[in-house]
This record gives sequence, structure tokens and C-alpha cells, in this order.
Amino acid sequence: IKRRKNTISKLDFFSLCSYNIFGICLRISNLFYQFRRSGHLLLITRETDYAIRTVRALSSGEKLTVKQICSEEHIPVQFAYKILKKLGKKQIIEILRGPSGGYSLLADLNKLTILDILLAVENDFFLNECLRNQANTCDRHSNATPCYIHRELCRIQDVMMEEFSRHSLAEIFFEDEQQQEAI
Repeated sequence: IKRRKNTISKLDFFSLCSYNIFGICLRISNLFYQFRRSGHLLLITRETDYAIRTVRALSSGEKLTVKQICSEEHIPVQFAYKILKKLGKKQIIEILRGPSGGYSLLADLNKLTILDILLAVENDFFLNECLRNQANTCDRHSNATPCYIHRELCRIQDVMMEEFSRHSLAEIFFEDEQQQEAI
């Protein structure tokens, strides 16, 4: 079989695609490794998880003590005070001081999302360090040579933020109850 000049076979094409995909995955893997080494977290932190569970404990509308929240949601007490302070600062919960004090939910669960909790606890959330730059360009590349990985990570970041804010915490916490009522 004769091959034309400047053409590639299907096998060559798939080999080339596999090589390129492997290379991109390797580069992304290296970016994630650098990201983790820089002290930033890739996933929802334990603190954010505990914060979401703290809000769930308070979702009944009752005033609870730290011990009650920690017992109900299996949260270590040393984390609870720090989380409660951050949630109070963002006016998600109310902190009631004194002998009959405790914590109660202040924000409306129908408007509150996972993203709200995440940003209350973490202050910001970036998939990669290069996404901290507000411009849609990568710090490692000039405008003449766009960074396609940066562009893809921006897209993924946007999708993640959209997904974190897609449902209210009321929808998430009470989904089973809502389904039962529909039946």
C-alpha cells in the first residue's frame, strides 16, 4: 500500500493522540503535585466538611451547644470552635454567649449553598495556583503562547463553582423528606 505524502494512518493517528493525552495528563498531574506542595488543597477540606455538617446540625432551628453539635455530627471539639467562629463571622450562624448560650442558624437554608460554606471557611477556592490570577491568562506563559492547560483548568473551576452553588442546603439536607412528600 502506498502512502501519500503528509498523510498518517489511523494507527499513527491514535498513537499520536494517545501520546498527546498522556503528555497532557502528565503535565496536569505535575501541576496538581506542585499545587499540593504549595500548601493549598485540591478537594474540600476536612474543615469545610465539618462546617457543612455543623450547619446541618443547626438546620432544625434549635439552639445547640458545641458539645451537642460535635456529638450529633461526629466533629472533634478542637475544630468546632474555629469553624463556628468563621461561620459566625460570615453571619451564617448566630453565636449566643453566656450561661444559656449556644449556636443557632442565622442564614436561610433555602438560599445557602455548599459554595457559601466553602468560601466562609476557606476564604477562596482555587483548583490550581495559577487560577488566582483574575485575568484569564497563565502567569507562566506570555499572551503570545496561550496556556491551554490554564484555559481548561479555568473551565473546570467554573463548572465546580457552578455545581457547588447549584442546590441550596435545604434541598440537600431535606431531599428525602421532599421526595416522601411528593409521593
